[in-house]
Amino acid sequence: MSTTTSGKSCSTAQCVAERGPGPRLHHLRHTYACTRLLDWYREGKDVNALLPALATYLGHVNASATQVYLHATAALLDQANRRFAAHFRQHVRPNGE
Repeated sequence: MSTTTSGKSCSTAQCVAERGPGPRLHHLRHTYACTRLLDWYREGKDVNALLPALATYLGHVNASATQVYLHATAALLDQANRRFAAHFRQHVRPNGE
């Protein structure tokens, strides 16, 4: 995205200056990364296999650079818990066993 395009997008979205208070264009990257990850979980996709694609889309050389954009939201933790329960619950012993 060029500076002109990002400036227009930010203006359209009514973002404030990069150093000012409130949401900034940079926050859109965080939101996109977390939302994409959440959607992949909900779609039953192999998230680990898709992380390199997300990294590339964000312009990173590797997935570790993308980790800074990923936050453990309540919705994301819920999806991860559901996936864990679906695949591994039978291996977890109840309390006291």
